[in-house]
Amino acid sequence: MIGAIPAEVFDYLADFTHHPDWAAHRSTVTKTSHGPAGVGTTFTSDARMTGSSFHDDLTITEFVPNDRIVFEVTGDAGRFRHSFLLREERGGTRLTKAVEPLRLNGIWNIRWPIGVFVIPHVLGGDLKRIKARLETQ
Repeated sequence: MIGAIPAEVFDYLADFTHHPDWAAHRSTVTKTSHGPAGVGTTFTSDARMTGSSFHDDLTITEFVPNDRIVFEVTGDAGRFRHSFLLREERGGTRLTKAVEPLRLNGIWNIRWPIGVFVIPHVLGGDLKRIKARLETQ
């Protein structure tokens, strides 16, 4: 539970340049399309994770203000769908974050079964850092 209303949480998450502020891994995110964030907005991301460097292309596929943001990431590891779901609850926001593989490349076919056990921990850490950022602003 985040002590901020859904509109504040949504606005923070919709600015993808904040991603490095709360992600478990070091990264930079750069917007590559014009205009305000919405369906079709694109970004690139460069990150270090699990001892490897990644360059990814991100595209927002669902964008419902104060409700959900869904984006797909395509890169060396494959293609993944990430989602943020927001629900107003007791004057704050219940935020859910999920990731699902759509296509795995190379070694990630072997690593993903291990990731099934690690991913919930990583997502939980992301949610804690998002909460901390929003509640200290």
